[in-house]
Amino acid sequence: MNEASEKFRKSLIAWGGWSKLIYDDPKALATDITKTVSDIGRAQQTATNTKSKLTNSQWEPIANVLPIFFNAYLQQELARILDGPSEIITPLRLTNDSNIALLMLALVVVAREHSFKVEIVYECPYGEPHEEACKLSSGNQLATIFIHVNYKHADETFPLLLSYEGQEFVWDKQESTPKNPVWCNVPVDRKAAIFFDGLIHAKTLDQQNMDDFLTKSGWLSFRFSAEELSEGLFQCATGILKSLTGKEIR
Repeated sequence: MNEASEKFRKSLIAWGGWSKLIYDDPKALATDITKTVSDIGRAQQTATNTKSKLTNSQWEPIANVLPIFFNAYLQQELARILDGPSEIITPLRLTNDSNIALLMLALVVVAREHSFKVEIVYECPYGEPHEEACKLSSGNQLATIFIHVNYKHADETFPLLLSYEGQEFVWDKQESTPKNPVWCNVPVDRKAAIFFDGLIHAKTLDQQNMDDFLTKSGWLSFRFSAEELSEGLFQCATGILKSLTGKEIR
């Protein structure tokens, strides 16, 4: 197990919200999937119409983490695995950096653990450009967490953009009485842009201007350094989802 996969595993264990992890052997149920991941990776490297942005060296830490991620996926829902691993492999390979891809996997695990519907949305690089969605959980919430890869907005492209869309049940204070609480559906549409240019000290002027612009647009903004993600990947994912959904995320 290389450094990236070991840090992913340790961060998953430290997060503590998921009780079904096979601590002794995180690859126990992922042998066949690991081979499929390798086969897809080799095929994408030789395909002439692939717009994959990751080099072989950048793809390696993601590929090593995937068995652990798939094992998490299997343990949470043994009866329903991915319709096909290529659904998630393609958006992973379209990311610009391995840290982006690893955070994406952590977001999926945390969201699934809290019964959210989760979809990864990306522009498919095969054939005519078109948008596809990888549905990773049916969940039991009315709203869905969409994880957009390389999301374009005006003149900006965001490495990851999360949107929380749909409806939520809320308590109607005006119509409710102590003996007769009334609940109603309200629409939700919240967005959070995630950047991977975090600094130890203050933000740069460009970063501050961008965050101010997003705040005025009603968006949340998160900036992480490589060190933050390396030391607390699942803690970062938890904080993002807690702020985005307004729910108690552990």
